[in-house]
Amino acid sequence: MLDATPKQNAWPVYAIQAEIKRVCGATIDHKTVLGCLSHMVEQGLVKDCGKQTFVREKIKEREPHVKLVKDDPIHVKPETEISHMSEKSDLLSPAARIAGSLRKLADEVEEFGLECAKRIADKDKENGLVRQLKELLKD
Repeated sequence: MLDATPKQNAWPVYAIQAEIKRVCGATIDHKTVLGCLSHMVEQGLVKDCGKQTFVREKIKEREPHVKLVKDDPIHVKPETEISHMSEKSDLLSPAARIAGSLRKLADEVEEFGLECAKRIADKDKENGLVRQLKELLKD
Protein backbone atom coordinates (compact mmCIF):
# COMPACT_ATOMS: atom_id res chain seq x y z
CA MET A 1 0.00 0.00 0.00
CA LEU A 2 2.79 2.39 0.93
CA ASP A 3 4.64 1.60 -2.32
CA ALA A 4 1.55 2.55 -4.32
CA THR A 5 1.30 5.93 -2.57
CA PRO A 6 3.13 8.65 -4.53
CA LYS A 7 6.12 10.48 -3.08
CA GLN A 8 5.65 13.88 -4.75
CA ASN A 9 2.17 14.58 -6.12
CA ALA A 10 -0.97 13.83 -4.12
CA TRP A 11 -3.13 11.12 -5.70
CA PRO A 12 -6.79 10.35 -5.06
CA VAL A 13 -7.72 6.97 -3.60
CA TYR A 14 -8.92 5.57 -6.95
CA ALA A 15 -5.50 6.31 -8.51
CA ILE A 16 -3.74 4.50 -5.65
CA GLN A 17 -6.15 1.56 -6.16
CA ALA A 18 -5.29 1.51 -9.86
CA GLU A 19 -1.55 1.51 -9.04
CA ILE A 20 -2.01 -1.44 -6.67
CA LYS A 21 -3.89 -3.32 -9.37
CA ARG A 22 -1.21 -2.46 -11.96
CA VAL A 23 1.68 -3.59 -9.77
CA CYS A 24 0.16 -6.53 -7.87
CA GLY A 25 -2.81 -7.50 -10.00
CA ALA A 26 -4.96 -7.35 -6.87
CA THR A 27 -8.25 -5.48 -6.69
CA ILE A 28 -8.83 -3.93 -3.27
CA ASP A 29 -12.09 -2.15 -2.48
CA HIS A 30 -12.25 1.58 -1.88
CA LYS A 31 -13.02 1.36 1.86
CA THR A 32 -10.10 -0.97 2.55
CA VAL A 33 -7.65 1.28 0.71
CA LEU A 34 -9.02 4.34 2.49
CA GLY A 35 -8.74 2.58 5.86
CA CYS A 36 -5.13 1.59 5.21
CA LEU A 37 -4.26 5.10 4.09
CA SER A 38 -5.94 6.58 7.19
CA HIS A 39 -3.90 4.25 9.39
CA MET A 40 -0.71 5.30 7.59
CA VAL A 41 -1.70 8.95 8.14
CA GLU A 42 -1.99 8.23 11.88
CA GLN A 43 1.45 6.62 11.82
CA GLY A 44 2.98 9.62 10.06
CA LEU A 45 3.89 7.70 6.91
CA VAL A 46 1.39 9.40 4.61
CA LYS A 47 -0.10 12.89 4.48
CA ASP A 48 -3.80 13.53 3.78
CA CYS A 49 -3.91 16.49 1.39
CA GLY A 50 -7.70 16.81 1.59
CA LYS A 51 -10.50 15.55 -0.66
CA GLN A 52 -9.19 11.99 -0.21
CA THR A 53 -5.84 12.67 -1.86
CA PHE A 54 -2.66 11.31 -0.31
CA VAL A 55 1.11 11.65 -0.63
CA ARG A 56 3.97 9.98 1.25
CA GLU A 57 5.68 11.86 4.05
CA LYS A 58 9.44 12.23 3.98
CA ILE A 59 11.02 9.81 6.41
CA LYS A 60 12.82 11.60 9.22
CA GLU A 61 16.02 10.25 10.68
CA ARG A 62 15.59 9.07 14.25
CA GLU A 63 18.30 9.29 16.86
CA PRO A 64 19.47 5.91 18.06
CA HIS A 65 18.09 4.90 21.44
CA VAL A 66 21.50 3.80 22.67
CA LYS A 67 24.29 6.34 22.62
CA LEU A 68 27.63 4.65 22.19
CA VAL A 69 30.77 5.77 23.96
CA LYS A 70 33.20 7.13 21.35
CA ASP A 71 36.38 6.13 23.15
CA ASP A 72 35.31 2.52 23.63
CA PRO A 73 36.34 0.44 20.59
CA ILE A 74 33.90 -2.36 21.47
CA HIS A 75 30.96 0.02 22.04
CA VAL A 76 29.87 -1.54 25.30
CA LYS A 77 26.55 -0.33 26.68
CA PRO A 78 26.66 1.67 29.91
CA GLU A 79 26.20 -0.22 33.18
CA THR A 80 22.86 1.42 33.90
CA GLU A 81 21.48 0.07 30.66
CA ILE A 82 22.80 -3.41 31.44
CA SER A 83 21.07 -3.37 34.84
CA HIS A 84 17.83 -2.30 33.14
CA MET A 85 18.23 -5.21 30.73
CA SER A 86 18.61 -7.69 33.57
CA GLU A 87 15.50 -6.25 35.24
CA LYS A 88 13.62 -6.66 31.97
CA SER A 89 14.79 -10.25 31.56
CA ASP A 90 13.63 -10.98 35.12
CA LEU A 91 10.21 -9.68 34.12
CA LEU A 92 10.21 -11.61 30.86
CA SER A 93 10.99 -15.00 32.39
CA PRO A 94 7.46 -15.54 33.76
CA ALA A 95 6.03 -14.17 30.51
CA ALA A 96 8.07 -16.68 28.51
CA ARG A 97 6.92 -19.50 30.78
CA ILE A 98 3.29 -18.43 30.36
CA ALA A 99 3.74 -18.16 26.59
CA GLY A 100 5.07 -21.72 26.50
CA SER A 101 2.05 -22.94 28.47
CA LEU A 102 -0.28 -21.08 26.13
CA ARG A 103 1.39 -22.71 23.12
CA LYS A 104 0.84 -26.15 24.65
CA LEU A 105 -2.79 -25.32 25.36
CA ALA A 106 -3.26 -24.04 21.82
CA ASP A 107 -1.86 -27.30 20.46
CA GLU A 108 -4.26 -29.29 22.65
CA VAL A 109 -7.20 -27.15 21.53
CA GLU A 110 -6.20 -27.65 17.91
CA GLU A 111 -5.96 -31.43 18.42
CA PHE A 112 -9.37 -31.45 20.08
CA GLY A 113 -10.85 -29.40 17.22
CA LEU A 114 -9.42 -31.80 14.63
CA GLU A 115 -10.79 -34.79 16.53
CA CYS A 116 -14.24 -33.15 16.72
CA ALA A 117 -14.17 -32.39 13.01
CA LYS A 118 -13.24 -36.02 12.28
CA ARG A 119 -16.07 -37.33 14.46
CA ILE A 120 -18.56 -34.97 12.80
CA ALA A 121 -17.42 -36.11 9.36
CA ASP A 122 -17.78 -39.76 10.41
CA LYS A 123 -21.28 -39.12 11.76
CA ASP A 124 -22.25 -37.29 8.56
CA LYS A 125 -21.04 -40.29 6.58
CA GLU A 126 -23.09 -42.64 8.76
CA ASN A 127 -26.15 -40.40 8.46
CA GLY A 128 -25.74 -40.39 4.68
CA LEU A 129 -25.72 -44.19 4.64
CA VAL A 130 -28.81 -44.29 6.87
CA ARG A 131 -30.60 -41.84 4.55
CA GLN A 132 -29.71 -43.96 1.52
CA LEU A 133 -30.97 -47.09 3.27
CA LYS A 134 -34.17 -45.28 4.27
CA GLU A 135 -34.73 -44.17 0.68
CA LEU A 136 -34.21 -47.73 -0.56
CA LEU A 137 -36.68 -49.06 2.01
CA LYS A 138 -39.26 -46.45 1.00
CA ASP A 139 -39.13 -47.62 -2.59
